[in-house]
Amino acid sequence: MKYYSNKKISYGGRCNVKKVRFLIILLVTFAILFTGCESDEVKAEKTIKGFLTTLCTTNYEDVSKIYKDTNSTRAFYPNYFLEQLNKNFKQYLSIDIVKSDLPEYRRFILEQSNIQKISIKVDKITVEKYTSEEDKVVYNYTLNASYVKPSKEKVTTETQGQLTLEKVDNEWKICFINEFNYPFKDFENPY
Repeated sequence: MKYYSNKKISYGGRCNVKKVRFLIILLVTFAILFTGCESDEVKAEKTIKGFLTTLCTTNYEDVSKIYKDTNSTRAFYPNYFLEQLNKNFKQYLSIDIVKSDLPEYRRFILEQSNIQKISIKVDKITVEKYTSEEDKVVYNYTLNASYVKPSKEKVTTETQGQLTLEKVDNEWKICFINEFNYPFKDFENPY
């Protein structure tokens, strides 16, 4: 502190303002950086959850309209069905949809929704990393789903499976469906 003609002059207040301003700018910068950056694991989990939710969720009213419009349970499969698969699943997959088992899985889920007169809702998906290589990661998942039977009985199920993901253009995509189990139980086999 300096004294001039019996007056006390202090520079401490000005320095404290600069320090506070610097800290605020630093905190805001870190907040922006860290909230915008998702880890690879979080991105992979989002891909898996989005894929499984899209695959297993059905609405009976919508499904029954499709089957009524086509007059046969398998009539819509080649054109409409593959068109819908490409539209709904392309963002999650790095593989050719037609060459995968996905059309069979989705067709069977839709047929069961129509035959059993149920809507399937995914309640929760838990994901756990199983193995990791340089460019591929294998995840185990547990899927909890629920549906209401025509008798108004609510049924909850838990199934498990496994998916392999690979990084394509800095995004995680499913390249192989290792194991998939249907999200329902106690169904009568329609065939």
